This record gives sequence, structure tokens and C-alpha cells, in this order.
Amino acid sequence: MDLSNPVEHGDVEITGVTVNEDSTTMNFEGTIGKYGKVFVTHTLYALEGDKSRGSLEGNARAILDDGTLLWSPLTGTFRREGSTAKFFFLDCVNNGDQNFVIWDVDILGKTGEVTVYSLL
Repeated sequence: MDLSNPVEHGDVEITGVTVNEDSTTMNFEGTIGKYGKVFVTHTLYALEGDKSRGSLEGNARAILDDGTLLWSPLTGTFRREGSTAKFFFLDCVNNGDQNFVIWDVDILGKTGEVTVYSLL
């Protein structure tokens, strides 16, 4: 895996947040390169009292211009500093792609920058 050569970039917006006692779920949508329009849900589980780091799980759906539907489970970790967070996760897309993905999320601004690295 070459972390100096991402295969895709994109931008997402937070469209909803659900806060529970032991988790926070964020819904996103945006456009990410060859994956087209994406819809993603991440659930964050904090490992300590200040909720600054922990694990994440989620699911993604993407619709290509030709109408093809792609999907993937998501599993990884996160860390938060103030109102910004970084998500680090793996996906396994139904088209055969496997990626390491980094999201830089501005929680107050409700935006995220996405960088995708191929594991293949």
C-alpha cells in the first residue's frame, strides 16, 4: 500500500447525528471520485471518558452514474481533537475494491475531506 499515492479524493457533508449513551452515529453524503455519490453511516464508540478516541463501524452505499449500486461494510478507529476528528477505516466493496480510507471531519462545519488508498 502506497500512502503517498491516494487513488481517490472526495468531500462529504454531515446530514445527521444521533447521540446515544455509549455511541454517536453520523450520517454523511457526498461525492468520492470513481465511487460517485456516496451515502455513509459511521457509528463511533469511545474508549475513554473524554470521548477523544475509539472504534468505529459503519456501512457505505454508492451510486454510479450508470445506476450501479456499490456497498461496503466499514471498520476502523477514530480520534477527536476539539471539534475535528480523523476517521481511519478499511472497506471491502462489492466490486472487489479493498481500501484504507482516511476522513478529516470538521464536526461544527459539518464537512469532511476523504482520501482513499487501495490495498490491492
